[in-house]
Amino acid sequence: MRCEMKKYVKYLIVLASALVSMSCGEPEADPFLYLSFPSVSAEAEGKTIDLTVSSNQSWTASADVPWLTVSPASGTGSVDVKVTVAGNNDEARKGVVTFSWSGKPATLTVQQASGKKEEPEPEDGTLTIAQLRKLYDEGQVKNKYNTTARYIIQGSVISDYREAGLDNYTSAKAIVISDGETGIMLYCDNYNTSFKPGDEVKVVVPKGQELSRYNEGPVQLNGIKMAGITKVGDKPLEPVEISAADLLTNKYESMYVAVKDVQVQSSEIGKTFVMNGNHTSIIMEGRNGEVFDIFTSKYAKFGNEKVPTGSGTLKGIGSIYGERMQLCIAKVGDYAGLTGERFAGAASFSLFYSEYTHSGDKGSYVIQVLGNVDWTASCDNDAFTLSATSGTGATDVTLSFGDNPSLTEKRVAKVSFKTTDAGVAQKELVFTLTQLPYQELTSDEVPVRMELPAVEAQDSVVFITHGYDLDGKKVHNYSLYYDIRYKVAHWVAYPLYESVLSGTERSNAWGYDPKVPERDQARLFSAISGYSRGHQLPSADRLVNKEANEQTFYFTNLTPQNEAMNSGVWETLEKDLRVAARNCDTVYVVTGCVVATESDKTVKYAKDNNGKNIAIPKAYYKVCLKYNASSSVNGGYSAIGFWMENKSLGGSVSDYVKSVDEIEKLTGFDFFHNLDDTVENAVEKNKNTDGWNL
Repeated sequence: MRCEMKKYVKYLIVLASALVSMSCGEPEADPFLYLSFPSVSAEAEGKTIDLTVSSNQSWTASADVPWLTVSPASGTGSVDVKVTVAGNNDEARKGVVTFSWSGKPATLTVQQASGKKEEPEPEDGTLTIAQLRKLYDEGQVKNKYNTTARYIIQGSVISDYREAGLDNYTSAKAIVISDGETGIMLYCDNYNTSFKPGDEVKVVVPKGQELSRYNEGPVQLNGIKMAGITKVGDKPLEPVEISAADLLTNKYESMYVAVKDVQVQSSEIGKTFVMNGNHTSIIMEGRNGEVFDIFTSKYAKFGNEKVPTGSGTLKGIGSIYGERMQLCIAKVGDYAGLTGERFAGAASFSLFYSEYTHSGDKGSYVIQVLGNVDWTASCDNDAFTLSATSGTGATDVTLSFGDNPSLTEKRVAKVSFKTTDAGVAQKELVFTLTQLPYQELTSDEVPVRMELPAVEAQDSVVFITHGYDLDGKKVHNYSLYYDIRYKVAHWVAYPLYESVLSGTERSNAWGYDPKVPERDQARLFSAISGYSRGHQLPSADRLVNKEANEQTFYFTNLTPQNEAMNSGVWETLEKDLRVAARNCDTVYVVTGCVVATESDKTVKYAKDNNGKNIAIPKAYYKVCLKYNASSSVNGGYSAIGFWMENKSLGGSVSDYVKSVDEIEKLTGFDFFHNLDDTVENAVEKNKNTDGWNL
């Protein structure tokens, strides 16, 4: 249990008032009782804690759980007591020992680690990939399923998504394996530098392993440990021969297949596998009018090659994205079979996608009409307009719309595409666009928290706070002061303590902040040219659970940061503060950026992934307030600040130390204003690095 702001500004517990009696002409001391420390951690095997009760009163002690005992359980004045923590064979637990006296009770919180033993591996823990996928199909909730036992699967690697391989995927952490009957994607905890196509591998699937469909894609083992994958042999790649109609059934997802009698659709001729430096889908068609895609990553080694114009057999890994069936090329020779004469093909009529959900903001969506027949189009909602109401064959039709006038109700537009061609069975296709309610830019209520600077209302700036669920309770994560003009937060404030530093792994869940309209955020799914996506609250500072870590990847927490600085002295500072947090009760941190200074008020910008401006900070700072209950100096508080320009920096962290007072003058913000004024004035002058692990 971590201290809350005003409750622990002074951990010395005293009576607010006391009767004064006279003895030998001197006033009697005020009654008091305090503990040598307010909280402690214990390992699963248990321990004995030596605790000093300092008091001038009689007191009694009691624990709220049976696994904590206190000896002695009562006393008068200052006494050394022993708190015994029994061994733990179950989940992690917490207990509180309360010391009662005539004033406000004092408490000792004990956190004990889990001693629960892992269930032994089942005697027969081997599954086929099909059996593992069946567990997912039958047990998933919202496209996710967690295994209830430990399993082993085996298959051959059919992908070359390595940094040194074909790189035809969005991440080198992906591996696709197949046992010849079915397949599955492994999204690993690290880059694949070892396993190549044809390697026969054994994969340990631990209890609790997540299977999921990320972004409507293929089923994957999400975050599987690379250390749990072992090569056990070699097995040459042999594609399963199928038709285009077979591929559309999705029975061959994550299988290496050879699709017969297909060709690139005429509208795609002349394109390269990668267009405009983006991940690209090239439309393919079968002789009987079937339509699917070749998906090519922008990282692919063959991205600049022109797509083949002939017909024949196309090889690749079966995949899916939303409504679209896809093939991902596993090796360059996979498209070498497209050398035959082009066929006329049957009459065809389809849409690339049939639905889309948009924010409440104005915008447009390009509907891709596919096929080779004449068609007409109409929309049932007058608030939406079409760029074309008729056409022939493959055509892009733009659906445009304004802001949704409602803050509470979504609105829907249905676009009907019709043909009278006798060769087409389905003569009407419907595209549905759902526009969400308009999201206003509003600030959250400002709570009283020790780490928060004073918050002033400004037209273009909002105060936002985020929390996560932990053991059924909502826990505060961090707060930020976000400026929509610059698309960066002036500061991000958060508490840092030991229990938030472990529990899960980095999520890389780059995404929009749900509390800020997307129109007011930079799009940062990939890096900004020349800069890192610098976290103001580091990912490594929030590993307590997946939700807390994912919130650190909100675009509102990111800024364009010099890569050498981000991975150099700035990262060292972040690591140093984590060590400091493990050696005290709490470090309250404010991390901020400065887009203009008194000497240089010109704001410079970079471009986000959509070409919108995002301000490039000129400098970054951290102001840190440490609370250590074992210290009586300044109520247990000490503070320090750091200031670094946004450029390649050398030297050590201590070279960039400033006092909090100095950084307040540079930024105009009032930090740690919830401290007692006397304590605040004392600690904010400090530039001494003692006790900060620098």
